[in-house]
Amino acid sequence: MKKILFTKVVDVVKPILETNEAARNNNNLLICLVINEYGKRYAKQTGRNPFTCNDPFIEIIDAINKGYAPAIAGILRAGRKVQELSPDLKANKQTQILRSKEEDKYIEFAHTKTL
Repeated sequence: MKKILFTKVVDVVKPILETNEAARNNNNLLICLVINEYGKRYAKQTGRNPFTCNDPFIEIIDAINKGYAPAIAGILRAGRKVQELSPDLKANKQTQILRSKEEDKYIEFAHTKTL
């Protein structure tokens, strides 16, 4: 089946971050809302049932693999880019601090030679 082409992921992520403050602080919620939006667009263009983040994970991965939804990593990259370009859409300070601490832990881990 032919891939359904949609707008750039950033064009879907930005309105979600503009209207949903919780999605700015929670990447899992952002992923879910983007998957739901792509599912609605898929249904509108094909006349089939929409897929949602409430579907079994394997069905969501299948939709991603078929090109009906963006990869999860792509959604996260788009979210970071939108927040970089629009500081008013960034996560709250508490979340930013928590993410920074986790990033520091990962950097330290990445520099170690053992698991």
